[in-house]
Amino acid sequence: MARRWVGKEEARAPANAPANVPASAPATPLSDTRPGWSFYEAADTCWRYFFHRYVEPQSAPVTPPHLLIGTAYHALHEGKGEELKKNGQLAPHMVEAARLYTARLKRGPPLPPALAREQTVGCKGALEGIFFSTPDVVEAQGVRDFKTAARLYGDEREKWAVSGEIIGELVATGAEKATVDVVTKEKTPRFGLFEVRLTGKKQEGFERLILNLLVDMRRRYERAQESVDAGKQDPVLWPTSFSSCYRYGKPCSFLNLCWGDGFGFEKRSKVPWVAKLLGGGRVKLSRGLRDFAQ
Repeated sequence: MARRWVGKEEARAPANAPANVPASAPATPLSDTRPGWSFYEAADTCWRYFFHRYVEPQSAPVTPPHLLIGTAYHALHEGKGEELKKNGQLAPHMVEAARLYTARLKRGPPLPPALAREQTVGCKGALEGIFFSTPDVVEAQGVRDFKTAARLYGDEREKWAVSGEIIGELVATGAEKATVDVVTKEKTPRFGLFEVRLTGKKQEGFERLILNLLVDMRRRYERAQESVDAGKQDPVLWPTSFSSCYRYGKPCSFLNLCWGDGFGFEKRSKVPWVAKLLGGGRVKLSRGLRDFAQ
């Protein structure tokens, strides 16, 4: 029997629909509740940012305005226009997001029917329990991710082909392909569709990256706990990547903490799922990756 997909729209899924998306799932912000690409990318980008964001969070990171436009644009695709008007952070970006959304629907390529929207899916196999993804839309032939951009560059296809976010969606859902659906913020918006397919080599490389980061996280977390037990603080475990301090052209939300006296660890992360993930238990490895965490 074909699986029933539940989302903004409901439809009967064909046999080749992505295999791992559940019939129903809470549409919760992944980075707040489960380890997804944002979690691992933070560590891969800057260990000090990772510390202040997930291990010993001081405050929520400030989202740059251009990313808020993208968030509002996503919300319109989810049918949350009325909620946007009540959101003090996103409401100021409603007009621009609506302009892009209207242009995409009227002048962009046709959109296939959505089988599900914003459903969180966990990986199977090597990354089971340690990596989750929430694709924007699940379609009969794969997943779709909506993006806004200042303009389309010549290397867009190559950039998305190696995007950890997109590859993570494919690994988690079991989809055959992902479509990155881009609209530009130019006076006359342009549109780009970039197809990404998952190969065995890409999947193994992605698994190795996530497992490598998780093993490193756990080692740093354990050593930090040992330092606290010894009555010390060891910020060297969470070094700053100075090339990331002005990522996206704006200062990092934790710049003052990083360059000031903002370091302090109380032995256990205040984020429950982070404390559980980093605090113990072996990483479950697939065959061929068993020597990875040695």
